[in-house]
Amino acid sequence: MVPARRLVRIAAFALIGAGVVLVGVVAASSVLFSQTFPSVPSAPPGSLTASCSTLQAWNEQVPADGGPILFNCTQEAGAFVVSNAPATATPTFALPANATDLYVVPAYPTYTGPGTGCAAYTEALMLTSGTPATFDSSGNWDYCVDATGSLPGFSVSWAS
Repeated sequence: MVPARRLVRIAAFALIGAGVVLVGVVAASSVLFSQTFPSVPSAPPGSLTASCSTLQAWNEQVPADGGPILFNCTQEAGAFVVSNAPATATPTFALPANATDLYVVPAYPTYTGPGTGCAAYTEALMLTSGTPATFDSSGNWDYCVDATGSLPGFSVSWAS
């Protein structure tokens, strides 16, 4: 029978020996290369920015049988700009007499049909006052109002 002290010494020498061997193996390998990753900030949240305060109508008159009327700031600038889509904002408005609905459409919209009015434009998004609207693409956007007769002026406010 081996005394306990001797067993402790044997175990200690075994551990020291294993450590020396391990250090030798680690020292024998060399690092091929090291790479550092840069920090990457998160994108800012999506937002809407007005291009002007007073809009202009593309049409000078509502067609006799009614129809869609597009509104923007100029032929070169949409009514507002969506940045960093997706962006969500809530419109508030009261449709005037002879307006049946209000949509937003990408600037320079393509009329795709079938259908009538503003809904037939590519990516048309119908707005409901007090209900958040989500824009899935960035860029310039115009308004489209389906009108049945003379259209009085009105306003739209947006909140985040």
